[in-house]
Amino acid sequence: MNNETCPYTCLPIQEVDASREHIIPDALGGPNGFALVADVARNSQYGKTVDSRLINSTLMGQAAAEAGVMTRSGPATWSMRGNLEADGAAVQLTGTHTAVDFRFHQPVEVDAVEGVMAIRGFGPAVDKEIARVRKDLRSKGRDLGILEERQTVNPVVRGRFEHNLSEALQGLTKIAYLATVWAVGDEFISTEAGARYRSWIDAEPTAAALEAAGLQPAGRSMFSEGGPNDQHLISCMAAGDHLVTGVRLFSKPYFEVTIAVQVPELRLPHAHGWLATIDAKAKTFRETMLVP
Repeated sequence: MNNETCPYTCLPIQEVDASREHIIPDALGGPNGFALVADVARNSQYGKTVDSRLINSTLMGQAAAEAGVMTRSGPATWSMRGNLEADGAAVQLTGTHTAVDFRFHQPVEVDAVEGVMAIRGFGPAVDKEIARVRKDLRSKGRDLGILEERQTVNPVVRGRFEHNLSEALQGLTKIAYLATVWAVGDEFISTEAGARYRSWIDAEPTAAALEAAGLQPAGRSMFSEGGPNDQHLISCMAAGDHLVTGVRLFSKPYFEVTIAVQVPELRLPHAHGWLATIDAKAKTFRETMLVP
């Protein structure tokens, strides 16, 4: 689709500094061709807020890694914080689909008088950390000296993360809004429903802000259960004077939203719809028109 109106500012594309905006973020497997033209400043703003919160969710990162998504910086990863069970030391966990890297938040213990007292690491990482500390000290004209003792402690790490439902919902709703513009056309942008979508996307991700925007996620799914873990589904269906848009990422029900909005400004063929099926690993998509 070649939209002529910015979906964020509602201005003609010719009047804004514009760039392509992925309907689904690239880091989640969004195809380059599945995009709209939008204001550059808004693209950048949402990239640091709505999109960033969705992409950097630990659960979303795990889903993207499991699907084999390649981001601009390499394979998709996820991260979380944890603590070493033996003594509570803070640990950062970073994982791909096949491996997890453990790093101490503070790998070097330093005493104000004695200097370096201990160097921590997991497996071969401790030797790399020792080499790094030696090099750093030598550059300052000092020496690490002889390491007196190596200790092995219980390596069990207890990880933890939070999943903010409002943040995830806001990111999914942004995808739903852009997909609705793609499916229906520029005329949806100027509707009251379009304004409601934008007010929620611009707000702080709270339940109160969602209610104030007048958007109410439906309790039922538009999609059948299951599906490949590298598949996204987006559908938009006309039902009387309502438009119902559903988004499901990575075939995961906890990354799904269905939004119904009233659009009396538009004349839509009842029970007609559109479905986009996205391969997140290959970053390709296909569209299907749905008719009764």
